[in-house]
Order: sequence, then structure tokens, then C-alpha cells
Amino acid sequence: MNMSAENDPRFHRLGLKLGIFMGGGLVLAIGLLVGLAVRQGYFAPKTPVHFQAESGTDLRPGMAVKLSGFKIGEVVSVEFNEQARVDVEMQIEERYLKWIKLDSVAMLSREGLIGDSFISISSGNPALPPLTNEDRVRFAMGSSVGDIAMDIRNRVVPVIDEVHKLLAYTNDPKGDVRATFREMRALTAQLQETRREVDKAVASIDRLAAEEAPATLAQTRAALARAESSLQELEKAIPVLSTQAGKSLQSLDNATAAAARAAVRAEKLLDDSAPRVDSTFAEAELLLRDSRSAVNAARGRWPFKGPDVAPAQSLETPPAEPLQVSK
Repeated sequence: MNMSAENDPRFHRLGLKLGIFMGGGLVLAIGLLVGLAVRQGYFAPKTPVHFQAESGTDLRPGMAVKLSGFKIGEVVSVEFNEQARVDVEMQIEERYLKWIKLDSVAMLSREGLIGDSFISISSGNPALPPLTNEDRVRFAMGSSVGDIAMDIRNRVVPVIDEVHKLLAYTNDPKGDVRATFREMRALTAQLQETRREVDKAVASIDRLAAEEAPATLAQTRAALARAESSLQELEKAIPVLSTQAGKSLQSLDNATAAAARAAVRAEKLLDDSAPRVDSTFAEAELLLRDSRSAVNAARGRWPFKGPDVAPAQSLETPPAEPLQVSK
């Protein structure tokens, strides 16, 4: 069943519904705007505060005025006066005036390097009275974009100059850098030549190892075999040599014992024969003395007496000491 727009209940009083919807949206938008304005302080009571600047650079109406980073007002007018100076009027919310004193200072500041500029007011001495409509705050010109650019230039230009000097020093054909690079190239060439010589030496070593190593190993094995055979023969000869050495040591011990016995007998013989030898020497000496006495007596008698014969004298000689035989 088809229904027309006149008979459809959804289209009844459509204009009224649309008006109510539009009115509600308008009221909501107005409420949002009013709330935003109240939050921004548009309806808060404000007090004008003035200061005077040397230049109007970066000063314009609508600039925010901040205290400790919070917005407390805005600039409403920037005018050029008869003294070639700039009069600036700010509207400050009254609730913040209690922190702005006679010694407070207004300064032109900027949010970041290229951000919007604003007026920053410092809080003064709490013991001083707050500002009135007739008082002016002292203004200090902050760093403008030109000042910031000049500061950056003053910092960057010396660095650029140093870079230019470094590049000139590096590109000097007679400088240390170029000389160092030339020496590095020569050293690289020498290292490459050394690498080729080392490769040749390694190849020669490989060739020698491949050709002469088997023969050298065979000779070494033969020498080891001969050494092993000699060791075996030496092991066989060691018992015989040990036996002979034992017999030789026994014979040497026997000979040493016989020599010791002979020395004892000789010493004993000398001890036994020493008294007999002493008495024999004493008897021989007595016989010799008697013979001399007989010869002297014969010389004093005829026919042995002569004119040149001396008278007989008695032989008085001291008895000889017995012979001492050392043992």
C-alpha cells in the first residue's frame, strides 16, 4: 500500500521540528562560544596597563600578555607618540594585578625560534603595592628575529671560516694531508708487492712440501728404524756389560784389599827390623873406632914411626845416635 507525503505521519509538523533542531544547535553554539569567551577572559574585568617602547618592531594589537607562562591579558593598542616613541596599552585581568608591582618588567618574547611573539611580565617584589591605571611598567626589548638571526650568524660564521681553512689545508698539494695520502698510496703499493712475494713463498713451500716432504719422511722413518735397531742391540749388550763391569769392580776391590794387606805387612816388617838396624849401625861404629885406635897405635911404633908421624891421639867421638826408621 502506497502512502503519500500528506498521509505519512512522519512529515507532520516537519517545519516545527526543523526549527526546534536549528534553534537547539544555535543555542548550543552560542553556549560554546560564551563558555570559550569566559574561559579566555573576555568577560572578566580588566585594567589597562601601559608601557613605552623605543621601537614598535614585533609589537602589534592582539598580542598575548603572559605571567609565568600563563595568559593574563592582551595588547589592545600600539601607537606612535609625539616623542618618536611607541605607547603600548595592555588589558590585564584584575585578578592577576596583585602580582604586577612597580618593579615589574615587560619584555618582548617569542615562542620558540619562529613562533608568535608575546609580552612577558615578571612578578615584582611582594612588599610593593600593585600597579594602578596611572602607573607604567618598565619595558625591555627582547630578542627579535633579527637578533636571533644575528646571534646565529655570529655563531655559525666562525665555524664556516674554520671549515674553509680546513678544506684549504686539506687541498694544499704541499700540505701534510696530501703528503700523507701519497705515502699511504706508496705503502699500499708496497703492501701489495709484499703480498705477491708472500704468495710466491707460500706456493714454493707448498711445492716443496708436495715434492720433498715424502722423501724426507722416508729418510726420517729409515733413521728411526736404524735408531730402534741400535737401541735393541744396546738393550741386549747392557746385561753383558753390566756383568763384566761387576766382575771388574770385584777384581778392583780384591786388588785394593791385597794392596792394603801388603802395606800392613810392610809396616810391620819395618817395625820389627828397626831395632836390629839400629844395633847393627852402633856395632859398626864401635868397630870403626877400634880400628882407628889400632891404626894410630901402629903409627907410633917402629917400623911405622917416622919423623912426620904425629903422636897417637885417642879417638874420643861421641856415640852415634841410633838410626830412626820412619814407619
